[in-house]
Amino acid sequence: MRGVSLWLLDGDSSDAIGNYHSLNLLNVKASADSTIPPMEGASTLFLVLKPNFNNAVGSAFIQLGDIEIFDNLMIHGTDSTFLDFSDGAPKIITISLQRSSQFKTNISPTFNLMDSTLFSVAELIYYPKFHSRKNIKMVNSYLALKYSIPITGVTDIKWRDYWAADTSKYWDYKVDNQYHIRVLGLGASADENFYQSQTLASVGSFFQLSLDSVRPQGEMPKINMDEDAFLIFSERLPESYSSNYSCLVGDYNPLGNWKIRPHNWGSTADFLYVTMNTPSMTPSDSIWMTDGSNYTYVPKVSNTFSHITYRILLDSIHNNFQYFFTDVKGNPCDPITITTVDDVLTVDLGTGIDGATLKYLDLNSGLTVEQKLLGKTFSTPISPGQYQVWVKDTEGNIITEQIARTTQSSESANSPVVPALVLYPNPVHSGQTTRLIIKDLSTESPVQIFMTNASGTVLRQETMPYENGMVVEFTGNTPGFYTVSVIQDNIIYSQKLIVAAR
Repeated sequence: MRGVSLWLLDGDSSDAIGNYHSLNLLNVKASADSTIPPMEGASTLFLVLKPNFNNAVGSAFIQLGDIEIFDNLMIHGTDSTFLDFSDGAPKIITISLQRSSQFKTNISPTFNLMDSTLFSVAELIYYPKFHSRKNIKMVNSYLALKYSIPITGVTDIKWRDYWAADTSKYWDYKVDNQYHIRVLGLGASADENFYQSQTLASVGSFFQLSLDSVRPQGEMPKINMDEDAFLIFSERLPESYSSNYSCLVGDYNPLGNWKIRPHNWGSTADFLYVTMNTPSMTPSDSIWMTDGSNYTYVPKVSNTFSHITYRILLDSIHNNFQYFFTDVKGNPCDPITITTVDDVLTVDLGTGIDGATLKYLDLNSGLTVEQKLLGKTFSTPISPGQYQVWVKDTEGNIITEQIARTTQSSESANSPVVPALVLYPNPVHSGQTTRLIIKDLSTESPVQIFMTNASGTVLRQETMPYENGMVVEFTGNTPGFYTVSVIQDNIIYSQKLIVAAR
């Protein structure tokens, strides 16, 4: 991150946000008075704030030039924005302000501190210029990871993804949207002043990640990590929903709703320690981490009245794969088995239920396929990669879930021909056209095209003759999340579409 950064090193305050000590605002003011550049028509400001109040009453917090922060409001130039801290959770405040020539000034802005008790400040970054949207998203992503503040549910959908410096994504809504509750990360990036070998969730229940040793909050184990190396943890539905997966029997798996996604990972660390509140249910002694092909045992190394800790061997984690946790090594549901051999996904229901439905998600492309299972055994070709696979009963309840992985067949240098739905561009701005390319469906039957919003309301429906490589145009007039589906011979292919405000 380039510009004037006014955050201080560990030890500045006894209060910590996401494992970092918060700022002493009196020290910040003394530094700001002599270092803030002029507001020359445009500026970009980032603030990480944790409320120290229960009810907002309109009290003034700080002022930086023509930007004022209250406990319920932010005034920027001639405009204002409502702030809601009623949930008590830390927030990232981002503002880009373009001033007219009438208000343009070369005078250094004044930093006024009104009531330092209202908020704990983890970071204040001020740029004396207007940053591009791309750069603002990247800074916002780094702050979200650094302080473990989820941005997956913010109102403005174009800010929900976690962007890396190479324009790839640590967390991508189109693929990772199930795991949207909390996102935490460990990693290092010298260009962004980012070093994090231990982190603590800033919202929700206690959850801590530590490399090689578990340290008190506010401390960082000294670990060598490669430049731009990251480990991303993300969480899906609350733990109480685990009972939906009826085949996951036995003791409780506290990591069952988390996954790991390495990004350029490389480190001298041997282990990753995961510490959380001790669950009320009996925790499982046997937890396995899997990429869908290989299984690594994850031992429980500590279990006290308040906290439980598991240890993950980092040599078992490799880039370009995602890792999930199960309390069963192999198939979790007997007699149902899910296997992948030579680019073919096979489901054997054994003596299981009739009328079951298979649903699988390609963790690379985000394509979801759903179809009825006819007979006890079903096979379908899939591309090399990782898949999240579900079998559902006639009522739509999930019977079993499994992670599957397949590599290119050793008998052929070519990948199998499998159905593909590609939306480009995606995301799009409201009013902009995106194109859906439909390729390699299993038959020549006509296709039904659907577009639904996040509530499931059908916004577009039509039937077309199928042609391989056909293109269908869509326009999203209202910002939001949409699902574009193609149905052929009762097989449903779906992709997510994001429409952002201009």
